Amino acid sequence: MNNEIQAKINELNEALRKHAPSGMTTFRLFVNCEEVNVETTTRTPDQLKEDGISMRNIAGNWIA
Repeated sequence: MNNEIQAKINELNEALRKHAPSGMTTFRLFVNCEEVNVETTTRTPDQLKEDGISMRNIAGNWIA
């Protein structure tokens, strides 16, 4: 992969970890010649408790 592309991916990763909502657990980016599609998943503490699971957010912090 091109070094500039890899650097931008790393920059995006850092920005997500710093600025994403505290409940965001996934970020998916799809790019092709026709579209750019972004999908995110957010889980609330109540949803996680209801499902009986513990999960970390994009920043690596436990969702509480």
